[in-house]
Amino acid sequence: MKLQNLFYLLVAATVFVYSCSDDDEVDPQEFQVNFKDHGLQGEINDSSFFYLDGFVTSKAGSGGVLHVFEILDTLVDTVNCISVVDTIRKIKFSYTDNNTLVVAGRTNLFFAPGASPSDIVTVRFFYYDEDTVSQTVVVSQGAYEILNVDTALNIIEGRMHVKEDGKNQMNGNFTLRYCSY
Repeated sequence: MKLQNLFYLLVAATVFVYSCSDDDEVDPQEFQVNFKDHGLQGEINDSSFFYLDGFVTSKAGSGGVLHVFEILDTLVDTVNCISVVDTIRKIKFSYTDNNTLVVAGRTNLFFAPGASPSDIVTVRFFYYDEDTVSQTVVVSQGAYEILNVDTALNIIEGRMHVKEDGKNQMNGNFTLRYCSY
């Protein structure tokens, strides 16, 4: 009888310990944003990427104002805010709102199967494979943040920490030329 009571006591203690575990613990598989204070860098398709240039365009349309960010690892003529070289690797993201100018703030990436297209927020990595065929990686984990919009100097400062897998990830700061049409 004492052995049976001891068994029930151990079972009750085990249930108690597990029921008191912290439900707010972070899932080790969940990506944690941790912005690094250096120039934007990372990997696209397991190949190093270092930000060198880029621009942002804002163009009004029937659905609002489309803001498109293009970050390049090659120096090009971005004075006219046109990516004249299509064979370079780049990072692109965009959003539509009713503001004529880009607004500072943080945006968390989100993607879920079956989600409404208006709820999906991603960053895209573009590169060319060994056969010079254009490839796109849709990155759905992390965040980007617009820190400063300087309309006098026509620049936008921001940062991002995004990751899709071990071969596709980016972290750091960027400064882009701002063009509004």
